[in-house]
Amino acid sequence: MKSVIIFISILVFASVAHSAEVPCGKLEAVAQNSPGFHPPLSATVKKLGRTYFHSAPSSHCKESTFIVKGDSVIVYTSYKRWMYVMFVNLKTGEDFSGWVPEGNLKILGKFHQ
Repeated sequence: MKSVIIFISILVFASVAHSAEVPCGKLEAVAQNSPGFHPPLSATVKKLGRTYFHSAPSSHCKESTFIVKGDSVIVYTSYKRWMYVMFVNLKTGEDFSGWVPEGNLKILGKFHQ
């Protein structure tokens, strides 16, 4: 029983230590320096369910804002299988930007205004 508790403690500590190693702000700064798409690309969300925005290209940097299948986005740059996108809510006019997993998007081509 004691060894099970120790093992679980090690797993919890390793998980917490790993998440603390991911500095979202620093990662975001590095990723934003990657070459962008000129002109930007147009894409739609192809994944069912919610695709959450991330403040940096890492699953550890998840935010509460999300987009859903069929939503259109503008893609500005990519970094290690993540894409930096902007979504404009046509009902409210609000826009949201952030990193989403590349596999959740279907690239349609160059963005045309």
